[in-house]
This record gives sequence, C-alpha cells and structure tokens, in this order.
Amino acid sequence: MKKLYASLFIAALASTAVNAQTNLVPNGDFEAWTDGAPEGFTVTPATNGGTVTQSTTELHGGASAALFTAPAGTGNVKAAIADIPVTAGHTYVFSYWFKDESDNARGRHWASWRVDTATQLTDNADVLQPGYYENTSGWQQVTYTLTAPATATLFRLDFRVYQQADGANSGLIYYDDVMFYDQATAGVNQNDIAGLKVFPNPLSGNVLNVTSNTNGVKEVAIYDIIGKQVFAGKTVNNTVNVNNLTAGVYIVNITEEGKTATRKLVVK
Repeated sequence: MKKLYASLFIAALASTAVNAQTNLVPNGDFEAWTDGAPEGFTVTPATNGGTVTQSTTELHGGASAALFTAPAGTGNVKAAIADIPVTAGHTYVFSYWFKDESDNARGRHWASWRVDTATQLTDNADVLQPGYYENTSGWQQVTYTLTAPATATLFRLDFRVYQQADGANSGLIYYDDVMFYDQATAGVNQNDIAGLKVFPNPLSGNVLNVTSNTNGVKEVAIYDIIGKQVFAGKTVNNTVNVNNLTAGVYIVNITEEGKTATRKLVVK
C-alpha cells in the first residue's frame, strides 16, 4: 500500500499543479518504478512472453516511459490499473501518448465503464475498445472526452501489446503520460506563479534554478514520494542548493509573493 500511496501522491500533486486538474491514474506518467515494474500497474505477460520495462531514453515527458515488448507469438502483454471510481453524468477526459514505429508489434488500450467490478457497460465501446492503432511517426496523442453513463460507478483501463503477425513479433511500443480526469475538477490555476521555471529537470547536480517573471525571493519546500519534507529554504540569486537529495522523484512547492505552485522534480 505504501507504494500505491507514493504514486498517488506524485500523480495528484504534480498533475494538479501543472495542469490544474487531478489525474486519477496513479503513476500515469510512469515515473515511479519498483523492482523493474511500474507502480500502480499490474503487468500480465502472455504465455509467449512479452514485457513492460522502464525506458529512460525514449520518452514523451518527465524522466521515463513504459516500454512494451510484444510477445514472441500469440496473446498480449498487458498493463492494467485498479478500477477508478467515477460519478455518473460527469464528463471525463481520457488521454495518453504512445510511439509505435515497429512492424513487429501492434497495440491498443482496452477500457470500459462498469456498474461494479463484475458488470461491464457497452457505452462508448467504439472508442474504449478500439482496433489496433497504426504505426506512428514519433509520439502521438490519443484523447477522448466522455460522459460517465447513468449507472457507471467505475472506469477500468489497461494497455495491451501484441505481435504484429505470425513471425513478426517482439517489437517495441512506448506509452507515457496517461491521464483520466473529471472535467468538473479542471480549470486554470489562478494562483500560479507567472513564468515559473524549475530547472534543470532531471537534476544531476546540487544547484536547482527557480526563476519567474518577477524573480522575487521564493520559499521552496521539497517532499519525497511518501510526502516527507526533505528540504525547506529560500532562493538566493534564483537558486537553491539541494545537495542532500538522493536519486528519485520529488514534489517541489514554491511560494512567491503570496502565490504558490507545485512542480515535479526528478533527481538522477
């Protein structure tokens, strides 16, 4: 449970601050991994294999993405999240980015509205349970805006990758930045700091730059993935020294002239 709470902490705080919305997919940006597996996802390989591993070189955002390797035969390798509670009649946005430049793999998402864990609804099945996507040239976004049916209480989602065809297998498809949020919670964050930049990110040294349009003195607080504060201080010449941070993912809270903002920070 501690791992799940950690992922929820990152996803909820980072998405709320940057996008002014709460991402209901824990670890949807695939930044948190434990023992080689993405936190918040259950990975199920096919009988013929297939894997989901961390990619730190090919990614859409942040410091990592999920790399799916197709099975060497029939079946699929699947990464699923726990069912997400939803409110009937609310409008939700479902989106993600993927990159498929392989002729040896094909993939798709597979989702459904549900009355309960055992009862699936057929609403929006055309977009929630689509055919295989065509190859892409670089990263491509998939996004839908959907209204939860009157009897829906849950949203179920997984990603599946298959061999392209007999003999065309073990290809690669990347997924990143999976979002599912209630539009009722979305909006512009009026309290954000104009022109805020936090860099470098990922951070490999000791000095973190925190700049803005006004470049006033900022109070900076940094939290680890379980919510423990690991740094508190003020900027000096638009920088803070964070030499005490070990490699990992952090949440940075910044306050300037009564305005606040939150950013995600990856330390290498």
